[in-house]
Amino acid sequence: MSFRKTIVLLLTAFSICTTNFVYASYEPIIKAYRDERLWSELFKGGYLNFGYWENILPKEGKITVDERIRSSEALYTQVIDILDISKDEVIVEIGCGRGCGCAKIMKEYNPKRVIGIDITSEQIERSYKIHRLSFENYPNLSFIIAQSERTTLPDESVDKIYSVEVAQHFSSMHDFSKEAYRILKPGGTIVFTTYFSTSQQGAKAVREMILWVAEGKDNAFPIEEVEKAFSQNGFRDIQIQSIGDKVFEGYDVWSSQVLLPDCSNSYTRKWYEAFIKGYLDYYVIVAKKTNQLK
Repeated sequence: MSFRKTIVLLLTAFSICTTNFVYASYEPIIKAYRDERLWSELFKGGYLNFGYWENILPKEGKITVDERIRSSEALYTQVIDILDISKDEVIVEIGCGRGCGCAKIMKEYNPKRVIGIDITSEQIERSYKIHRLSFENYPNLSFIIAQSERTTLPDESVDKIYSVEVAQHFSSMHDFSKEAYRILKPGGTIVFTTYFSTSQQGAKAVREMILWVAEGKDNAFPIEEVEKAFSQNGFRDIQIQSIGDKVFEGYDVWSSQVLLPDCSNSYTRKWYEAFIKGYLDYYVIVAKKTNQLK
């Protein structure tokens, strides 16, 4: 059987198996990610994130496409470096998008297995198309359609989990952390990064400022709720680091270059304003599953 036919069969099987797993609350997100017009300007190089702009900004002149791609790769590097990946480990990315992070880990670290999980079949299909050569060279790289709260992976089957700018889409941080705890082996680690509100008051302000949040495409969870969810579900050594000063400004400058002014009240531009006002921040969160069974 040809590689292409194999992929088609796999995608069909995954779509059938996961149809009943899609919650109604994810429908606005799925529809949004099917619209390539918005993402094609904001995001480059196959990555879908705000970017990490240290050593890129400040600069003279406009941000180049290469610099935009480099910022997105740098955000992944912030997370991957913390994972400290070894060759005998199973690594899972929650919300893998187009699979660039998974392919990067496979090529640079070649662990035992890398699994990319995304809720949208279109993203999984793109991942297979984009990384066809990676599949031929690394048979232990795979992508599946599933939810963050219901990955379908076996109990205690994963050494490390990571996620880059996806957790703001989840409907429940409690369910996300509970599922992560279930699939992680004792002693396993999760590292994820995204934007959350700084407080309950901040969450209310962000919903009022940013249409994308008001429409339910993102959830501006207060960071204390995120920490509480992971603690209640058994995680320990929870570390939370703010990196908003390295994220929002660069993304805002890039957005001002590529988007029309009438976009300012919808998806973009307001993020930086919310950060400056102290309502929102961007975090790297690390948590460990204890060696003792819960």
